[in-house]
Amino acid sequence: VIEDRRKQISDQLTAIQQFQHDELISREELLEKIENINLYDKLEGATRHDQVNEQCCQLNNQLADKIKSNQFIENELKADLEAQQKAELAYEVMLRKEAENLHLKEKQLRNITFYKSSNGYSTTTTK
Repeated sequence: VIEDRRKQISDQLTAIQQFQHDELISREELLEKIENINLYDKLEGATRHDQVNEQCCQLNNQLADKIKSNQFIENELKADLEAQQKAELAYEVMLRKEAENLHLKEKQLRNITFYKSSNGYSTTTTK
């Protein structure tokens, strides 16, 4: 009876040890899977982070190019406006000079007409 009891206890201990061993292996495999998943997530996260950084750099470069382009266009527009204003000013100066010349010619013509009329010259032609 004692021998049977010892055999039962020994078998139970062996079964418990086997169960614990299997449980340990199962937990180690599960832990390894979790570690692999975490490592994969970290790598994937780092990759996504790198991709986002790369995209950010590209967008910054595009923005800088766009700013340069807009500045160039703005500078051209300012230069065109300045040239137009200078041309308009030169045209105004030319018109003023022409008006002054016409005014002087008109004044001279009036003086000549006045001189002729006051000295007895006829300003009308007769046939």
